[in-house]
Amino acid sequence: MINAIVFGQNIYSQYLCKFIENGYNKISKEFGKEPINIIAYWNVSHSDPLPEDGIASIDNNKAKEMIETGQADILLIASQNYAGQQDFLSKFFSIGINLENTYIVDLESEFSTPKSIVDALIPYYSCRRLPYLEFHIADHCNLNCANCEHYSGLVKTPVFPDFEKFSQDLNRLKLFFDEISIIRILGGEPLLNPEIEDYIKLVSSVYPNAMIHIVTNALLLQKMPDSFFDTLKNCHDGSGIWISLYPVMSDKIDDLKSFLNEKGVAYGISDINSTFRKQQKLERSDDESLIKKFNTCFQKGCVNLYNGKIAACFLPFTTKYFNQYFNESLPEDGAVDLYEEGLTTEIIRQRISKPFERCRYCAEPVDGPWHTIHNPSTLDDWVL
Repeated sequence: MINAIVFGQNIYSQYLCKFIENGYNKISKEFGKEPINIIAYWNVSHSDPLPEDGIASIDNNKAKEMIETGQADILLIASQNYAGQQDFLSKFFSIGINLENTYIVDLESEFSTPKSIVDALIPYYSCRRLPYLEFHIADHCNLNCANCEHYSGLVKTPVFPDFEKFSQDLNRLKLFFDEISIIRILGGEPLLNPEIEDYIKLVSSVYPNAMIHIVTNALLLQKMPDSFFDTLKNCHDGSGIWISLYPVMSDKIDDLKSFLNEKGVAYGISDINSTFRKQQKLERSDDESLIKKFNTCFQKGCVNLYNGKIAACFLPFTTKYFNQYFNESLPEDGAVDLYEEGLTTEIIRQRISKPFERCRYCAEPVDGPWHTIHNPSTLDDWVL
């Protein structure tokens, strides 16, 4: 018998438990698999009601104890819960979860045969589903915030990707990942790209089940043509606009809501970003600091696609702008070339789950007041 902890305790987690009890365990021995005993829900959100099935609900500390003492052998995650820009890896690393002992359970397939039930348990590194992907369609911006870790304010001239090359790269990614839950199109400022509708249509055709979010500062939003909003409305349910709200737009909230309601497109608006995190440094950390920083870094869940490469975050692709502007030499490593010979889903997932040299130059973040960069910009705009 294999003892398992289930990630979360919402309706999908509860369905997972019923699937194991009523489906998997009844046929597991036919396929040489041990039955699974669910011993606890790992209550990660602290907001879901306690299930009525008698299975224990545990917090992070108890989950860590059960893993360390060998009471739990594996972690199970319902596929519906493995979605979005959640920092799964930090949660796993915080309790010492070995990703080799983590399984995504595909509860969205049709279980037409006993084997399809057994195959629903997918080892983490083999899983062909990404919870989240983002990419730039403009590296430059029209707001130029200091401490922007995409370094958009340092991009001196407009920089757009080549659409045909991006189309090739996205289809190449499809060879390794069949499904992506949320895809965010960002920058820089994505509304600066005159081909934005083509990008939305492309992503929707390659990943039709993905929710597509346009992340914008909204300065140009009310100037966009109706065709832009119509294109978004033709995408998967949940697709729409996500506004990162900065102080310069704080008096426009009601206008923006009225405008978007009139267009009939789904949207979300952040709280006012009156502070910005600064975590850039120029000194290299030691090995222990590198591991600790990666394990607690939210950005490693921001999987980024850029010019035929994929990385755990955007820094392997944007650091070049900092280096060029200030004549520095911070590492620009950490990306996986999608056209690398012999590449597999397992290799990609293993490599983007580990720290890389660029991580050594991120410190614990310090909040400061939001402001735009100086002209010309100085290191004080970016560096602790």
